[in-house]
Amino acid sequence: YGSTAAICIKKGSLEIQFSHPTLLGSNGKAKRQSVRNNWGGANTPINTRHLVEAETVATKITQALTSGTYTDEWKDELIGRKPKQRQQSPAVQSVKDKVTFHDAWEVINNDWEGRKKKNKNPGAVYYQNFSRFESWQNNGNEFTLKALSQWLSDSKLQGGIKLRHLLAIKRNSAILELPNKYLAWIEKESESIVTQKRNSYLPDDKEIENVWKEAKQKCVIEAYRKINAIRNMKSLRLYGILAIYGLRVHEAFFIMNWDNPVVIKNGEFIVIDDDGENDPKEAIEYQGNDKIIPAINDPNNTEKILVIEKGKTGKRLALPFMPKGKNWFETFDLVNQPLTEVLPDYKNPQERTRAGYRTGNMYAGWMRENIKLFTAHKLRHACNIRMHQAGLNHLAIANSLGHTVAMNQSTYLRYQGQESKLEGLQSALNDLRGKQNEIDTLEAKLATAEAEIERLKLQLQRHELEENYQRGKM
Repeated sequence: YGSTAAICIKKGSLEIQFSHPTLLGSNGKAKRQSVRNNWGGANTPINTRHLVEAETVATKITQALTSGTYTDEWKDELIGRKPKQRQQSPAVQSVKDKVTFHDAWEVINNDWEGRKKKNKNPGAVYYQNFSRFESWQNNGNEFTLKALSQWLSDSKLQGGIKLRHLLAIKRNSAILELPNKYLAWIEKESESIVTQKRNSYLPDDKEIENVWKEAKQKCVIEAYRKINAIRNMKSLRLYGILAIYGLRVHEAFFIMNWDNPVVIKNGEFIVIDDDGENDPKEAIEYQGNDKIIPAINDPNNTEKILVIEKGKTGKRLALPFMPKGKNWFETFDLVNQPLTEVLPDYKNPQERTRAGYRTGNMYAGWMRENIKLFTAHKLRHACNIRMHQAGLNHLAIANSLGHTVAMNQSTYLRYQGQESKLEGLQSALNDLRGKQNEIDTLEAKLATAEAEIERLKLQLQRHELEENYQRGKM
């Protein structure tokens, strides 16, 4: 018994068992339910048809329990139908029995209502998994495969969001009683979506440069229209900022000191937060004299520390980190470029919706179209690993990247490959050996110094004895 309907054999008949979602038994736990529908018996052996029917009913009950749509009336209607009626295709049903898009929306919306309380960030989950179904709510058209295919085309869903919407339809297919051809279509559409490699692929520094140069050639130099070239160049410069500083996309639109210096005052808070939208933020209060952080475009600024606005009372400092011997400010065409030329012209760039910052979603779309190998967020992880492998202090890295030390460590270890881990261990071992050599050298120098001190002490004693002897003769 449980929230998943299971089939068992009792007294020669198939029986479906599950726990009732609302009723409680005498023991205070969910009431046990069982369903039979003449699937075998004392005088009727269980056959394949019985098993298929029982599995179908069990699947539908499980779907209803999971989505929170189960009722006893629905169950009674389900098992009260004759097999012939249950197996009828939509083509031979009467008009009133045909499934409409509105019917499908009600089922999928109930699925969402049953799931949203379990999510830490329901707004983002809704946007990525259910938001495009809103157009079905007042649509009374028949839910045919042709109409469904047209909806998918019109919605312009792509990547992971497209896949998650298709999975929502598939998850509720049993309740909607969709024929197998719908499931085959969903499988075909899902297989055409390639997301795994892009979501898990982490570029190295050379690849980050090469991808940028290839995109510039394609999107700027070979652009069909001049306006497209200008827009794409701004997006490419933002790519460079993300690679150098390891920012989240939306943070670039909160940069404070690109064109003008910023003052960090005594008592102001420096904010640290992690990648989660709902996780609590930490803040460190700055203690000391007011500090001027120069503008990035200041020709005398060699540190290039970035100041990012974090709310009304907080700021975050981000450190640039590039491969040794490289100047990515020049590589990514960021030198002497005003802020208006390094950020795309997005409408309301600092606006935050229930699915997150608008800029992140818009830039993700540009990346999908032009940088197909990896996502913008992987530039952040690549910067993280670059800093680690250079031996920077973990707290300094966390402060720069804007998340806690624990999050920083987990991110680094998740994306660091076995070869890199071995290289890191070897590097750490070499460092230890080097430090041991330094200790041995210092110990040898100390022993030499101690011997010299003893020699000088003896010489001093000899000198004092000689002086005393000379005085005695006088």
